[in-house]
Amino acid sequence: MTKRQFQWAITIFVGTVIIIGGAGLLLWQAFWPNFEGFGSGNREIPFHEHHNLDPEVPNLIHDMARLPQSDAPQPFIMNEVMYLPVAFFRYHFDPFIFWDDHAGVLFITSVANVLAFYPDRHSFDLNGQPQSLDHPIRRVDGEVFLPADLAEALYPVIVTHYLPYNLIVVESADIPRTTAEVTRRTNIRYREDNRAPITARTESGSTLVLFHEVGEFTRVRNGDGLLGWVATADIGEPTTVIPVDTLERDPLLGEFINNRVHPRPIWPAGTPVVMAWDSIYVQAANSVMMDAYLSESINVLAPMWFRLDAETMGVTSLASREYVEWAQGLGLQVWPYVFDVSVANSSAILTNREARASVIETLLHYVDELGLDGINIGFEHVTQANAPYLMQFLRELGPGLRQRGVVFSKNVLVPTYTRYYRRDLMAYFIDFIVVMAYDEHWHRAPTSGPVASLPFVERGIMEMLEEVPANQVVLGLPFYNRIWREVIGNNTLETRTRRYHGTSYTRATFDNYFPEGTTWEWLPEIGKYYGEYAAHEEGESVLYRVWLECERSMGLKLELFWGYNLAGVSVWNRNFRHNEGLWELMDEHFAGQ
Repeated sequence: MTKRQFQWAITIFVGTVIIIGGAGLLLWQAFWPNFEGFGSGNREIPFHEHHNLDPEVPNLIHDMARLPQSDAPQPFIMNEVMYLPVAFFRYHFDPFIFWDDHAGVLFITSVANVLAFYPDRHSFDLNGQPQSLDHPIRRVDGEVFLPADLAEALYPVIVTHYLPYNLIVVESADIPRTTAEVTRRTNIRYREDNRAPITARTESGSTLVLFHEVGEFTRVRNGDGLLGWVATADIGEPTTVIPVDTLERDPLLGEFINNRVHPRPIWPAGTPVVMAWDSIYVQAANSVMMDAYLSESINVLAPMWFRLDAETMGVTSLASREYVEWAQGLGLQVWPYVFDVSVANSSAILTNREARASVIETLLHYVDELGLDGINIGFEHVTQANAPYLMQFLRELGPGLRQRGVVFSKNVLVPTYTRYYRRDLMAYFIDFIVVMAYDEHWHRAPTSGPVASLPFVERGIMEMLEEVPANQVVLGLPFYNRIWREVIGNNTLETRTRRYHGTSYTRATFDNYFPEGTTWEWLPEIGKYYGEYAAHEEGESVLYRVWLECERSMGLKLELFWGYNLAGVSVWNRNFRHNEGLWELMDEHFAGQ
């Protein structure tokens, strides 16, 4: 063999070794981990070691997800009773579970019931009536815990403690559960990969709970509560049931709580709500409004009758039987308006359990006494800190209204300013949510501007629809204008408004008050006429400005209402006179609906 031939032989030999070695490596990675006792994919790592968990602390599993042991409250076992954190149920099952820190009470509500639980007490209140309780709720280090048997009596869940690994599994019993037997001895792995460490080994014929597939693997839970991944090819024919259908226990309330279902409509389907608020500040105003102009388009009146009163921790009333009989005699519904007047006023009532109960008792008394058709809640002075207490007040009021077949509505500012209201949750139990799409520039705004420009209104609608179904959204419309007076001097701008005015009055004021009249300019980008007039008054340079709410601008807002297929409109308010053109427009859109 020549030297050159020898070199070629060496090269071929080395290349062959490399090719065979690479192929062998690929084959080993693909198949070797499946053989017992060999390869990194056959290493079995104990559950607590893999997740770095304390085996003495029960680990919580919800369906197919293991909840980490972290700063969140952890379940515990006391006197052989499992206790689960309320925070877990609030997040996964019932967003309305509410711990009233001021009263030291845990409230759980449904569409028809209010339950009050007290730490360490073997009784609870159901709609104000005491009931016995086998195991009380607990409060530990500021966190509240439900006993497992109470959770199972209230919600469609199955709670099981798996002793071998100290796992507490909470299974949703109202969704399909799929199970199957494995067809051969196989491994449950921590990841959907043959090279992943093994969680547990399972024998042929063992039953697994199945969740979903990823590639060639299926997410499973075994008979010890452990979660992992099994090769789909090793799983037999699946069987699916809904566990709640086979439960042998009776729900505490006759049926399990499901607070994520939108309310059964009380209002006639297909009929737009056309509501007008009536400002009632003294009892005599009821008679005045009975004589005021009434558009044919209106089918609901909302008189301002009930004001929160922090001094009496209740409400003051200007309700009128004569007004109700007059309105209902015309075929109209009456949904009185309940309102607060300040942050301190609403806070004092909402954060006090007895005061909330007093207000609710009073409102339900008037519903029964006067035969009211609905209740309209305002409460515009609620801070983010008090928002949970507002929600709880509404939850406590809701069952009484629903039981009586009374329409429940709530007014809210545009979402831009009050995301913390949680309109999405309100929509689960309130019939209509009224978006007050006005006061874009309110009377104390630092700069002058329109009451409700078209982009402002449309943005408010779109943001509402991100949280609330269209068939529950009522669009609030402003039947008023603000005349702004700006004083310019010393490099400063002082802005203040005159009183609210109706459209024809505002237009006449500008056209007649100023000697030279006013030129009105249509601003298509905001959908309004704009007018201004400069004057010199008492040594000051003054500019009067108005963004006019008129038939043309209101017509554009009504086009938004129809375009977004909303539930109705509500006008603030019927007291503003000189709005003949606007009411005629409303009649064109809604009369006879």
